Amino acid sequence: MSADLYDICLKILKDIGEEGNFILVSLIDGDGITICNWGDESHVDLLYHISVQLERPIRALREASDGTALDELICSDVNKMSYIFRYFIVKDEQYVLATVLHRNQPYRRATSRAIKKLTSFLSFNF
Repeated sequence: MSADLYDICLKILKDIGEEGNFILVSLIDGDGITICNWGDESHVDLLYHISVQLERPIRALREASDGTALDELICSDVNKMSYIFRYFIVKDEQYVLATVLHRNQPYRRATSRAIKKLTSFLSFNF
């Protein structure tokens, strides 16, 4: 990804992070590899490990259900943090918008808006 394309993705993540008051926002590719992050990066390794572990079962679920599009997964920890994984597909490639936020904090509207922007951007540039 070129520096200009990376900067645009980062701006989209920054906008959603600030709008939703999220701790961390990451764009992750279908293999579980982080494309870019915005926010408190102390949670980046955890998001990466969760994403990598989820990649195989998500792919198996999609194949077993004739391509059913999984929308999201939510994980919570004992420290009242939530890890939201919103799945979307652009040109047959799966992406994940992952966010870290305080439990019971609203996220759906902000992440939906970001996915719409990312889908438009990624489909035009890749």
